[in-house]
Amino acid sequence: PELRSKLVDAKALLPIADAGLSGELEIQREVAAGLCNLTLEASARMEAARCCLPAIVNLAQCGDREVARQALGALANLAESPETHAHVAACGGSRCVVALVEHTDVDVHREASRAIANLLGT
Repeated sequence: PELRSKLVDAKALLPIADAGLSGELEIQREVAAGLCNLTLEASARMEAARCCLPAIVNLAQCGDREVARQALGALANLAESPETHAHVAACGGSRCVVALVEHTDVDVHREASRAIANLLGT
């Protein structure tokens, strides 16, 4: 948790978010995994929502199962904090998770379902 907060404090989220818009699959996988991990920290969620939601939504829709699962995990983690919900909606996150809840991959389906549950939980 301490390292996650240090990333936020060091203003590292903007370069991470920029990398999340890359078209290179390996970069997408690393960024999605990193954001999924980072958003586990409640104190980092609001800044991640402000900086990274366009990248997270982009990654969730990229077509790669692993990237989508990790990005949806990040979105579900963000949605655990009600103060992020307006940012999620403004960036198209709600539409994204609804579209992916019917995904054929059970892990993607699970993370999309968790995001929806978290968004509806408040």
